[in-house]
Amino acid sequence: MIEREVSEQTLRKEHTMEILKDAVGWVVVTALAFVYWLVMLLFASLVLISIWNPTFDSLLEYSIILTVLSSAAYLIYILYKRFHKN
Repeated sequence: MIEREVSEQTLRKEHTMEILKDAVGWVVVTALAFVYWLVMLLFASLVLISIWNPTFDSLLEYSIILTVLSSAAYLIYILYKRFHKN
């Protein structure tokens, strides 16, 4: 009986650690995605300077929108991976 309780506690701790690891990974990927999109948009605005003249505020808005889309896609991937384990 005691062994079963210890085993359940161990499984609960492992499950909590897996969820925490996924959450921290999601935050890191989201932050890196924002930096990536901002740098790519800044580079694109430099390359296309004669065609496209965005303000920095509009680049931030575009970066946030693209980051939200990237973050949602990564979250769907995490959830799919979690619920479709073999």
